[in-house]
Amino acid sequence: MYSRFLPALTAVGALLASCQTQSDNAVTATNAPSAAAAAAPAPAPEPARLATFHKRYLGTIGKSPVVLTLRKDSSGALYGSYYYQRTRLPLSLTGRLRGAEAEVDEQDENGKITGRLKGQLTAAGWMGTWTNPRTGAPLPFQLRENYDGSAALSYGEKQERDCAVRFENRPDDMDNCSSISVSIPLVEGHDKLNQQVRQVIMDDGSGNTDYLKMDLAAWMKKQVADGPIQSDISVTEVNNEYHLLSLQIDDNTDSGGAHPNHSTHYINYDLRQDRPIQLKDLLVAGYEQRLHQLGRRLFYEQNAENTMLNDADEFQMNGNFLITPKGLLFHFNPYEAAAYAGGDPTVFISYQQLGTLLKQNNPARSFMDGKL
Repeated sequence: MYSRFLPALTAVGALLASCQTQSDNAVTATNAPSAAAAAAPAPAPEPARLATFHKRYLGTIGKSPVVLTLRKDSSGALYGSYYYQRTRLPLSLTGRLRGAEAEVDEQDENGKITGRLKGQLTAAGWMGTWTNPRTGAPLPFQLRENYDGSAALSYGEKQERDCAVRFENRPDDMDNCSSISVSIPLVEGHDKLNQQVRQVIMDDGSGNTDYLKMDLAAWMKKQVADGPIQSDISVTEVNNEYHLLSLQIDDNTDSGGAHPNHSTHYINYDLRQDRPIQLKDLLVAGYEQRLHQLGRRLFYEQNAENTMLNDADEFQMNGNFLITPKGLLFHFNPYEAAAYAGGDPTVFISYQQLGTLLKQNNPARSFMDGKL
């Protein structure tokens, strides 16, 4: 009975469809972003909104050029360091971020507070005032993010506790549960380095380079098989510029023995070639004997007041070194070159002292010269 109305309904339907299509096209044209807007990058998040971050800045304090790194952990604490480009001597930074205002104290190598930086930390950078703690004299500072010749890092923190495996005979006010805490960076675009760091910390054979995927619970289960343990492992950057990244790995472990154990190891990494830097990459062929003689002499000169050193005829240079702007710093962990009570002695060998032992063309040359 409706057949006679079909032509009219079809015509009305076609008209409505046509109108709807025109309306949809109009809405699409009105709401569609322009090509330029679609291609524009999303604005960087404000640092205060990030749970953690790691940033590298270039800028000035007063009129002096500086390079500064700043890291925020999950507690809101700030850590970092900076140096004046004319000296390249690092000053450590510690402080807090409250809202968008960052305030940090700078300290020299002896722990003396030598300045304070306070200012607004935004997606555009960090700007504020540096103050001399002795005189109160202020200087303006302006810093902008810059990663030329450096690696972008993001830090991760993981903890695991097992109170089923406890330390016996500890005072009630001491934590007697087994625990492992790990803080390590993920280096963007350098999976081989991430895997090397992970293997140094926990060789689980997975080949996984992402610290967020570490099965810390399974690893801890292996660690407590022989008894309780408390371990704090951290990896921090020391150098990150001129295509050189140097990481310091600190491991502090208490397994209930006569004293806790600790160790420090360094990884120096060529960001351009994507590979670790070893002594053979920096020094000429056949360097071993000359380096041993030079290192032994300087070691006992620089540690003359340490009465717990091993005998000189037992001394051996190691491959645990940090590349610095002025020379190589070798670190000796407990029992390597001294009794436990003798601490962690070091020996510093300047590039001038290395002389002809140092290759002129080596993978850290840009860093040594301070030139990209």
